[in-house]
Amino acid sequence: MAKNKILYEADGFFVQALQIENDNREALLGRINLRADNNKMHEALALAEKFTATQKKIIADDLAALKINVFVNDSETALNNQDVETANEKMDAALSLKTFNPWLTYQAAGILNQLNRQSDAEHFIQQLVSNTKPSSDSHFASSLYLAKQNKLQEALTEMDKIAPAERTPSMIQNQQRIWLEYQLSLLESFIKRDKQKAGELLTSIESEAADDVDLRLKLANYWLDLEDVTHSKNIVDALNRDEKWSLDTM
Repeated sequence: MAKNKILYEADGFFVQALQIENDNREALLGRINLRADNNKMHEALALAEKFTATQKKIIADDLAALKINVFVNDSETALNNQDVETANEKMDAALSLKTFNPWLTYQAAGILNQLNRQSDAEHFIQQLVSNTKPSSDSHFASSLYLAKQNKLQEALTEMDKIAPAERTPSMIQNQQRIWLEYQLSLLESFIKRDKQKAGELLTSIESEAADDVDLRLKLANYWLDLEDVTHSKNIVDALNRDEKWSLDTM
């Protein structure tokens, strides 16, 4: 109750601002975001629908994102309730709109994939990066989506489009993770047809796996696949047996 009181008191300030300037964009968005940020998405949308045509035009992009957010959340709820028909209807509504919000796009694409609508998911992601000036987050979200679809090389290409100075620690960490996943996918292919290349690649990956116990154990097993028992044993013997890696892992 107290939180609602504070919310509507804050809303009063935006209402006053709109009484002074009816088309004040910040005040219009303030009223909507005040509700959206407090998990009152439907209330935010209902309020936005009451705005004048001019006001809606001023916040057109944000209004489209709000609608998509509502449709996506409703679709996710329907999917969790095994109501596939409603989930699809809500995503159809979302697809009729456009947004350049990276994480909303990523969420929408994920739900479309759960509904086995891969082409629609690809459309949503392509719409994001086809923007004349895609943001770093746009490329990041696109890369994470591609990696989730096991399109690892494409995911790395998307990551490379982010300027080095703009890469956050999370971006760098995920890029390294995707790179390792891609190398491991190549490794499995080489083990079947070119054991020499597989050994060279294993050695390369090993140098990147110094602090990853699980990965090093996986590499030890790959050396066994190459019938190099000595190399496999050396990896296992070098592992530190501390609380991060119990003997039960073996």
